Amino acid sequence: MNFKRIWFFNFFTGIAILFVSFLMFSGTGGFERDVLFSLVVFLNGLVYLTGLEDIKRRLKRGVAHTFVGGMFSIIVAVYIILKKLVTLLNPLIYGTSVEPLNSGDIILIILGITGIYSIFLSYIYLKKGE
Repeated sequence: MNFKRIWFFNFFTGIAILFVSFLMFSGTGGFERDVLFSLVVFLNGLVYLTGLEDIKRRLKRGVAHTFVGGMFSIIVAVYIILKKLVTLLNPLIYGTSVEPLNSGDIILIILGITGIYSIFLSYIYLKKGE
């Protein structure tokens, strides 16, 4: 198996997620300041990065980090989508205005789509076996 592709994917995805968690923690770049949720996203980035050494040594548990990180990214994206769908009900119930989708939410949803790709990628590597 060629582990370079999955190593680079884990590295860049982990760094991107850590950057997003920093933006969430500081409340910049279109993100709402949410300290607790930024820690959850930070842990998601660490899941990707902790598997790098195992992938270098060609161990399957490194690829499992890619699978778990993808699942975690999807859970974060589904949470954001459900949160926005619930806020669409606020104008019907309370008569307030609709909150627009900000850039931070869009980035987290894109990371969820990346999570789908990481699950697919890790499934291919785990199914091949060695």
